[in-house]
Amino acid sequence: MGKEHINIWTENIDRSRKFYTLFFAGKAKRNAKERADDLDSYFISFRNGPSIELLSKKQVFSIPDAAELMHPINDIAFRFHNKSQVDDLTQWVIDEGFTLEKHPYEEEQGTYSSIVRDPDNNRVEIYHLIE
Repeated sequence: MGKEHINIWTENIDRSRKFYTLFFAGKAKRNAKERADDLDSYFISFRNGPSIELLSKKQVFSIPDAAELMHPINDIAFRFHNKSQVDDLTQWVIDEGFTLEKHPYEEEQGTYSSIVRDPDNNRVEIYHLIE
């Protein structure tokens, strides 16, 4: 069994698409068959690991507290080859105006990581496995 994709509901699909393609080198493909019923969808594929499906439907976000209900993801983690890549990407994300939750730090389990927030306030971990 393998992981195929993770769904993320977003109020602004273009903003979220740009975040994952710009910072994490994802390739975006609009899922045209889902366009009926005002549902917009993009698959963002990466070099390794599962893809992300971004979903947006205006009627969903017009419901009171909908954004809160659509937030089941704790974090998404992206692995990099060295500490300097973690530092550089973290700084770039901050420079572009996104929220930094945790500065890069070494964890006891042998990772060097930082945590930023994506446009929909999901936690995104940027890490390097220390060997």
